[in-house]
Amino acid sequence: MSCGRMVVTSTGSMVRMSPSSIVGRMVGPDISKRRERFRESSNRAYSRRSGRSSRSRCPRYVFISLNAGISAPYRANVSRSGYNLQAATGRSAMCDLSIIIVSHNTRELTARCLRSLFAFARGLRIEVIVVENASEDGTARLVREEFPDVRLIENAMNVGFARACNQGLRQARGRYVMLLNSDTEFCADVLGPLLRRLDAHPEVGAAGPRLIYPNGRTQHYSAARAKSLLGTLAQYSIPRRREIPLHLKPLDPSPQGPLYETESISGAAMIVRREVLETVGLLDEGFFLYGEDADWLLRMRRVGYKIACAPDLILLHHHGASSRQNEERREIEAVKSNLRYFAKHGGRLPLLLFRLGLALVLILRMLSLDLARALFRGNGARFRRDLVLLKYALAHRVGEITPCACSSSTRVRI
Repeated sequence: MSCGRMVVTSTGSMVRMSPSSIVGRMVGPDISKRRERFRESSNRAYSRRSGRSSRSRCPRYVFISLNAGISAPYRANVSRSGYNLQAATGRSAMCDLSIIIVSHNTRELTARCLRSLFAFARGLRIEVIVVENASEDGTARLVREEFPDVRLIENAMNVGFARACNQGLRQARGRYVMLLNSDTEFCADVLGPLLRRLDAHPEVGAAGPRLIYPNGRTQHYSAARAKSLLGTLAQYSIPRRREIPLHLKPLDPSPQGPLYETESISGAAMIVRREVLETVGLLDEGFFLYGEDADWLLRMRRVGYKIACAPDLILLHHHGASSRQNEERREIEAVKSNLRYFAKHGGRLPLLLFRLGLALVLILRMLSLDLARALFRGNGARFRRDLVLLKYALAHRVGEITPCACSSSTRVRI
């Protein structure tokens, strides 16, 4: 198999990742031809540099089986109709948009999300798939009784956000797919205009609206810079981050409305082309919570897709409604996801720098703010929590790194 070529099949074929040193930024209307030329140049460049033929063993590979079946703990009430991403484009039942909503103990917010979605999605051919991640608040029952047209997947345990999204993506039949958080709420027609703008910009692989808090303040990660080492460490070192402006760059004008290029958008409301799934694969299930969207978007950009935001289309987002239920678990998963991200896209040196940088930040925070809280307020909870995070920062093992850990047959070599 050619080095640099990425292939995703339902039978478990070998998938090659392009060497990062020759990944370039490709833009233009004829993106498929540019991407093919990029793959061919990757093969030649790797052969010249390594002295091997293009069919030799390459430094990074992964075996993926998209229809490998869900293991026993995750099998409850999943539709028996296996979903093949490559064959789905030929289905007569294809719709405009497949919306995947993952819910975990957000019963009332999920109901508000679905009600607002159906109220403002009239005129579109959509399908809605709710993946119920072992909630204990009766979310599944509410969906079955109040929204009978919604396809419901119930998990016997919380399998994580990325794996749950992949369960929905395998069932999806739309020209576009959308990841939508259960704590979002539509206040206007967002989906129709955004789909029309994506149709007008075939070079854009993923796009999203502007997200706002309930108080009307803009969430800066609606359109932000790509995840970086210094930027991530700054999130731990600055107690209250100031407002960060949206990172926007105008694309060519379209009669359908404005669409701006950016480096990263929020996974809380992200519309992705079906072609992207066939090119870069599904979400990496090694990310339990956080980081899976940043990883997915970076993989899209590396094969030439643009990422865009429509800042005039607004979606309300009750940020962190599910993760706030367990703050310590949320922060631990964030540290683990950051470690995985920098190991996957940087290697040993960025991973080491992040471990040391985060350890230094946590130690300084424990000796200043946390210690002051413990001494003067009698509250040592923050000190104990940062001590746990320090342990994970220094000792957590990242494990196997895969472009798309979406089945039990996945393996990787770096």
